[in-house]
Amino acid sequence: MTSTIRALMICAALLVSASAAVAKTDAQLSPSGPGGVGSVECLRVQAAAQQAVLDGMPYRNHGELVRTAAHVVSAAEAAGTIDSGCAGCIVSQFARRIPIEDQTPCGEESRVVADLRGPEVGACDGPVAGSTSIQVKANGDIEFRLVLVNGPANTLFNVFWVGTNVASGCHDDATSYVDIGDATTDAAGQVNFVATLVGGNPFPGDYVHIDMCVPFCGGPMFTSLYGQVFAATVGPTMKAIGGGDPTARAAKPGELRPWSIVKGLYR
Repeated sequence: MTSTIRALMICAALLVSASAAVAKTDAQLSPSGPGGVGSVECLRVQAAAQQAVLDGMPYRNHGELVRTAAHVVSAAEAAGTIDSGCAGCIVSQFARRIPIEDQTPCGEESRVVADLRGPEVGACDGPVAGSTSIQVKANGDIEFRLVLVNGPANTLFNVFWVGTNVASGCHDDATSYVDIGDATTDAAGQVNFVATLVGGNPFPGDYVHIDMCVPFCGGPMFTSLYGQVFAATVGPTMKAIGGGDPTARAAKPGELRPWSIVKGLYR
């Protein structure tokens, strides 16, 4: 009887330990703040450590492999990019000999969504006609998506990534912009547009808004406003094609615009 009770107590203890381990794993997947476990920064450093380990193969022993990963992680922690919890999540998996392909992600790619409004009546207004989203990838690139569900049919639009100097800034707050592609609606006035900004935000330090307008922005315009800054990780690879906001090029009644300067952008 005594041995049976002792065995049951041991089983109960093991179940508690297993539950605690599961809880810890769940906590690892929940964002704990900038640079913490669950953040895109943590995922980015984990990817860098994994790549460093792959690049350094073969190793004389397991300790050398762990030191290679730890060197990357320690540098990021010292720079304040990640915290100690994130560092432990990354290095401990190498120390436990978990193959890279089986390692648990220590962070998540972030996606932020905003309404796409328009056609504009005033400035940065209008009914909700779709959505845009920005996802920061583990390698620092940005995946941008735009979905328009209620627009004019069979219409070509230019899509602009615009830097602004205030959170959720409109056209008057713009600092510069880049043309990230063209989108043409179908017969139902719908379009699904995807673009990648290699290296991240071409205007690091600036907030972001999106402009979608017919060429020369002289017709229907749609806008998404964002209230946060998206970083550049390896330096912007896209160059600004203009200062301010692209909508500033729209001709106003009685105003002559220097079209010859910008027509080349659309050839």
